[in-house]
Amino acid sequence: MYRILKYTGSIYLQMDYKISHWIRCIMEDIDFNFQNEIIWHYGLGNNNTKYNWQNKHDTILFYTKTNDYTWNDMRGEVTKQMESKYCHEDEVGKYMMSYGKKYYLKGGKKIGNVWDIPNLSATDKERLGYDTQKPKQLIERIIRASSNEEDIVADFYMGSGTTGEVAINLNRKFIGCDVGEVAYDTTKERLEEKMGL
Repeated sequence: MYRILKYTGSIYLQMDYKISHWIRCIMEDIDFNFQNEIIWHYGLGNNNTKYNWQNKHDTILFYTKTNDYTWNDMRGEVTKQMESKYCHEDEVGKYMMSYGKKYYLKGGKKIGNVWDIPNLSATDKERLGYDTQKPKQLIERIIRASSNEEDIVADFYMGSGTTGEVAINLNRKFIGCDVGEVAYDTTKERLEEKMGL
């Protein structure tokens, strides 16, 4: 992955708490540049832990090949408080005045590194019957932040093809691979349907 990653490219690795420390050591040995650790708090599920805390998150490690990487700020929803604060408007957009200077509304607050995105429930309409399927919302946030339209998105453990579908929806090109036959068949069917083939 390091060899073929574009100079301005990024890599995201999702795992549970049992191996995140080990993966960090491996990635640093390879010479990837550590950028952040994202906590994906998914909330759903009950692992019936009796004498411990319930496991309700995974770790997503964000690395780049260089420090000159593609980055698009991700922002949350504009709140009512923000709307009332940015109460003026001109041809550029909504703004607030502070000490005689205009500050334009760029969107909601910048998104931090703890993401409250629900995992897919057993009855979710996104579900394709693939055990480790990720929600589109999670993948979309990553792709939007670290790539632009027409860029190539690669998923080396493509599973059910969620990354491929989201990449196509966001006008990105997609490369996917997986050693599992079920993953290949599931993704092929999903993407052919998506592209009308």
